[in-house]
Amino acid sequence: MTISSVLPLLKHLPIRTPSERRIARRLQAWAAPPHPMPRPTPWAASWETLHSLCSRIRASTNPITMAEFGSGVSTAWFALAVRAAGAGHIHSIEHQARFAERTRTLLARQGVSEHATVHLGHLGASDLNDGQPWYDPRCFDAYPTAINLVFVDGPVAHLGSNIRYPALPTIASRLADRCTVVLDDTHRAEEQGIWQRWGDELSDEFVITIEPPLSRSSAMLLQRR
Repeated sequence: MTISSVLPLLKHLPIRTPSERRIARRLQAWAAPPHPMPRPTPWAASWETLHSLCSRIRASTNPITMAEFGSGVSTAWFALAVRAAGAGHIHSIEHQARFAERTRTLLARQGVSEHATVHLGHLGASDLNDGQPWYDPRCFDAYPTAINLVFVDGPVAHLGSNIRYPALPTIASRLADRCTVVLDDTHRAEEQGIWQRWGDELSDEFVITIEPPLSRSSAMLLQRR
């Protein structure tokens, strides 16, 4: 089985600023951050993606254990969603110490430090990625099993081709029997290639359902066979 047949779905809708503003207001209303949140940068997850992931966390019947690749404002939003849900935890990995500390400071300011852990994982050559940079694999030893939500938005793409491919191979053994995987930036050709590789490699172990794409990201639902 391949997911080649669903790749045409990865024609993302352009971001509509009024719509993004409405989504941001809804997210602000129910997440209720105690202090103003920084605006996502242009290269961060879109408001639509943030709202979708936070809604999954909040609505899940089981506590969410999330692996996030690339920390930032999104980490704080996800932690706020965990607080609203009443249970769960975010594990976010970051390769630059200053950005990791910035995220930890934001979590503390919003009062949600207990809902998220920011792991510092410096980049080094990886066999999973043809010697290209990847997070120190020892960082993932601290990750729990039964991860049921994955968001891949790092490392930054300019560090190498297909730089984010190792994300799922790295944590595949820790995925829950039912898991949602979201890859950001799937409007780009390299991420679409990663997306197809993941689907092809996971299809023997999981039944895969592809959701319609958001503005700049796509989700697959995995159910272990």
